[in-house]
Amino acid sequence: MKALIQLVSESEGNPSSMRVGMFLILGAVLGVEVWTALKTGKSLSLSTDEVSLIGLALGLKCWQRRVEGKDAHVSPQNPPPPPAPPAS
Repeated sequence: MKALIQLVSESEGNPSSMRVGMFLILGAVLGVEVWTALKTGKSLSLSTDEVSLIGLALGLKCWQRRVEGKDAHVSPQNPPPPPAPPAS
């Protein structure tokens, strides 16, 4: 359980709502499909809607990471670099 909490936590130790949402979507879609495949004895087959839902969730996570990455170098642990000296 501790590993799962660490997996969905940000670097500050707080849970990330985006990561929690991602795991809920993946768990809902893939969990139902895997359970159905095991019960029926057939291979796993995802519909276009299910693949789109997973792709949308992963795409939103990538977009969020890109947006947050612009300011990723500035944090309490990693302050911004000092300004460059003025050109003479």
